[in-house]
Amino acid sequence: MMLDVRRAARSSRTWIAAAILVVLSTAPMFGASTPPLAFKEIVITNTLDLPTAMAVAPDGRVFVCLQTGALRVIDNDILLPTPFATLPVDANGERGLLGVAFDPAFTSNHFVYVYYTATTPAIHNRVSRFTANGNVAVPGSEVVLLDLNNLSAATNHNGGAIHFGLDGKLYIAVGENANTGNSQTLTNLLGKVLRINPTPGNIIPTDNPFFNDPNVVGVNKAIWAMGLRNPFTFSVNPVNGQIFINDVGQVEWEEINIGAPGANYGWPICEGNVCGSAPPPNYVAPLYTYHHVNGTPTGCAITGGHFYSPNGVQFPSQYVGKYFFADVCGGFVRYIDPAAPAPIPASTPFSTGVIAAVDLALTSNGALYVLQRGNPVGLLIKYVYPSNPEKTVDFDKDGHADVSVWRQGTGVWYLLNSASAPAGIAWGTAGDKPTPGDYDGDGATDIAVFRPSNGAWYILQSSNGVFAIRFFGQNGDVPMPGDYDGDGKTDPAVFRPSTSTWFIQRSSDGQATIMNWGLSTDTPASGDYDGDGKTDIAIWRPSEGRYYIVPSTTNIPIAANWGANGDRVVPGDYDNDGKIDLAIFRPSTGAWWIQRSSDGGVMSTSFGLPTDTPVPADYDGDGKTDIAVWRSSTGIFWILRSSNGAVMTSSWGGATFGDVAIAASYIK
Repeated sequence: MMLDVRRAARSSRTWIAAAILVVLSTAPMFGASTPPLAFKEIVITNTLDLPTAMAVAPDGRVFVCLQTGALRVIDNDILLPTPFATLPVDANGERGLLGVAFDPAFTSNHFVYVYYTATTPAIHNRVSRFTANGNVAVPGSEVVLLDLNNLSAATNHNGGAIHFGLDGKLYIAVGENANTGNSQTLTNLLGKVLRINPTPGNIIPTDNPFFNDPNVVGVNKAIWAMGLRNPFTFSVNPVNGQIFINDVGQVEWEEINIGAPGANYGWPICEGNVCGSAPPPNYVAPLYTYHHVNGTPTGCAITGGHFYSPNGVQFPSQYVGKYFFADVCGGFVRYIDPAAPAPIPASTPFSTGVIAAVDLALTSNGALYVLQRGNPVGLLIKYVYPSNPEKTVDFDKDGHADVSVWRQGTGVWYLLNSASAPAGIAWGTAGDKPTPGDYDGDGATDIAVFRPSNGAWYILQSSNGVFAIRFFGQNGDVPMPGDYDGDGKTDPAVFRPSTSTWFIQRSSDGQATIMNWGLSTDTPASGDYDGDGKTDIAIWRPSEGRYYIVPSTTNIPIAANWGANGDRVVPGDYDNDGKIDLAIFRPSTGAWWIQRSSDGGVMSTSFGLPTDTPVPADYDGDGKTDIAVWRSSTGIFWILRSSNGAVMTSSWGGATFGDVAIAASYIK
């Protein structure tokens, strides 16, 4: 049976008012989503009131639109108390503040663009420009670029996404205001994607597809594509400029469409790949569709949408270049391969348990933001990889820790990569201390050493093969690299026993954090104990068998008894909850004692000899730190895999060569 998508008897869904109410009636409050193994979800804020859209500024700040008119600013993962601006909007139904974008020259002109439902002189959607002064708009700086057609009594199907193309033009997605006839006419701007110059008084580009059409007059020459129902989100590929348009369907199909000048996507004649009659001229079928009831996935309203092509790639290679999307009812984030031939038959799951996602965005270093309407209020989360970048030895970025040693006499790193050929790389000299970490934020561990003789860090960046030198520390310091500022990059840091002082050079701004914490006899034991994505300053006091931790979320010190004198701290996320667990290795018995942060339960097992070196890491790629030791006398790594309890051995290096295990650099 052919689908008659024009049947007037069907009530039009509103993705905000109806779909979300259904989702939230059964959704857990602030429930954690489930990303792939070795990924970590970080909740940035869970206090957003009806969020609708977001954009990431060139300087890393996140601007979040709230439906009721406030444009909020998140700086360094902190929600600022004062909005950038608060606009007078009509927030009924799906109206409100619906889109935000930054000028390509934002760093010099400070222009911020918004799409919102204006209330005067009649209710209509508007695109305006504001000038930023730091984290707030300059008073009186609003410049109206485009007033769209007046709206009917229907409060749904407003679209609202705005983005700049690589051509410097501003693209605007507009819904058809629940009037299907609007989508197939060139006499108004509704049910279209528009393309304008961001120049007041000269907004129509002369190369727009209908610019020279005498039947298209006035501001309607801004039309770039048509035949859309409610294109709430779309995305521009930063590599090639390709535009993917997410069109929210009515009763059966959700669509991802390839943007093209003059294209007609068929609504209301066509929904998904099904047309009720002959498709219109210039019809372009969807690249990918999914159904509301049948198949995998199912959903009700496609939202979000972003190409994973950041400046700094953090995710593993299989995600690079893929197009991520979400669904407000489906509770998922999934992705497709844009290079696949159309129509793409299936998508690949990324995360589940997402509560009413409305938008996606990327940080410059490749973390993925997901904006959710949430339950009972909205939240912004961030997916990062790997889950604990400061405590991994994944040089080939495949999600598995690599067996590896550093030969002190020659300064050669020998890497038994889990996904590529073994490698030997000369880096460092006798007397250096290995300090592996993800200093460039690309998701791969960088080869690095700290040279006590001159306080220099020598880092070989995996992203581009360029080496960096940072002078931070002095002889006698204990190197303690970690992601203390939560920007996805490892920061050089040292603990100075002589003064019990921590010195941290933040990669986010190059500034230093200095803090007195501990005693000269303490063992530094930093890690992300509170699961906020930031390494916490911490020490373990052997004389007391006690941890002293300063959680970055509260800065209120906590103490925890765990271990005894003679033990060695072995930090790791053994239960895959995104938090470092209290853990020790007892050489006298070869026993491991771990207190899981997820439930407070205790794990204990005998694994190793008194002379073994503990080398915990996620060798099997399941997101959990594996108990492991390196037996230098034989050069054998003994690994107890958390995924199946099996023991894996690997012969690599040995004491006769003067080797040290790289993973042991995290064990003090």
